[in-house]
Amino acid sequence: MKAFKAFDIRGKVPEELNQELTKKIGAAFCEFLKPKTIVIGYDTRDSSKSLYKALVKGVISQNVNILSINLCTTPMFYFAINKLKVDGGIMITSSHSPLNTNGLKLCKKNAESIHIGNGLKEIEKLCKTKLIKTKIGKIKKIKILKEYENFLKDFIKTSDVKIGIDGLNMSGVIDYKILKKFYNIRGINLKIGEPKPYFEPNPQIRKNLKNIKAFVKKHKLDLGLFFDGDCDRVLFIDERGEEIASDIIAAFLIDKSKYKKILKDQQSSEIIDDICKKNKTKLIKTKIGHSMVDSKLKETKSDYGSERSGHHYFKEFFNKDNAILTVIKLINILQKPISKQVKPYKKYFHSGELNFKIKEKEKLLKTIEEKYAKYKKDKFDGLKIISKEFWMYIRISKTQDLIRINIESKEKSKLNKIKSEIIKIVHNFR
Repeated sequence: MKAFKAFDIRGKVPEELNQELTKKIGAAFCEFLKPKTIVIGYDTRDSSKSLYKALVKGVISQNVNILSINLCTTPMFYFAINKLKVDGGIMITSSHSPLNTNGLKLCKKNAESIHIGNGLKEIEKLCKTKLIKTKIGKIKKIKILKEYENFLKDFIKTSDVKIGIDGLNMSGVIDYKILKKFYNIRGINLKIGEPKPYFEPNPQIRKNLKNIKAFVKKHKLDLGLFFDGDCDRVLFIDERGEEIASDIIAAFLIDKSKYKKILKDQQSSEIIDDICKKNKTKLIKTKIGHSMVDSKLKETKSDYGSERSGHHYFKEFFNKDNAILTVIKLINILQKPISKQVKPYKKYFHSGELNFKIKEKEKLLKTIEEKYAKYKKDKFDGLKIISKEFWMYIRISKTQDLIRINIESKEKSKLNKIKSEIIKIVHNFR
């Protein structure tokens, strides 16, 4: 089934994910996990409510009870599983993926992610069998927002920071309403139900940031925020209207928070290594993907983890990623202007993520490896080529039909040289 990916379920609606399949997934999830009660939530996508109705039918058909938190962010969903002490949950979202897609994030107890290595394959197999139960489960609607706000309130320190947010007319509007109770914040695209301004609600697509950058500059704000479609990721804009890379934010948080043990993905800047060395913080590398990082955070008992894509994970948030908690923690250490505070961490030159749609991905990977054969290789998660002057990380996406390449160098000229070489190689495959 094409919608079953490495970390979750997502696909085009209705071609790859429809009501019939969603109902089967709900039943299969229950047969696999054998829960008594689960939480279900959904995001703001146009297809989410119809998939929700189908999912409910599948779940209750297996005599499993549902606590429905309805429209929510993904971090709210994680919070609900833990707060309500249920056996697991399903969140309907495809996060940052295009609006013509949707998906399901499946969790066990304590919001532990179900992925290809711990149950997703089995659930896919169960979808192909007929599951019958004689009793029907019950559904109860629950309001969790107030308790979630109270949880976040414990982390908040008083601040006069002026904030701008692009809510995308999606789940970011929920986080905006929470932040407005504690901070001076204003924004754009703050009406759920209105047309969504970006076909792909992804903070890594630079053209998406144009509006929030202009808004921050126009209103002379201290900080800008751009959440993704389900609010598990955030990208920050400084007071000049310039984006701050997520690994720079991670380095800043690690440095000021004095964490003892942290996780870092393969595509994040070496500045994180430098900060960990300076502060004698133990650094552990992790594979990319929310279900990989949160399980590694729990396994290693680390305090914090980050991905360059904008995910920030916290031990005190059930080892899960949470965009609004990241915002709060950043504001707590913020001294205006933020551009000056993060400047010392901009030690290296980074290409940003280069995404290419290539059919022969494995062949391209091998070609690049052969081209740079004299350099050190790290195949922990994809392919990382390492020299004293630069590193390059190549990875086949687990969620989209793309090959992703990141390059970093101490010198801008070297970065540009390697980047040009790579683009030339890629173009030969098109």
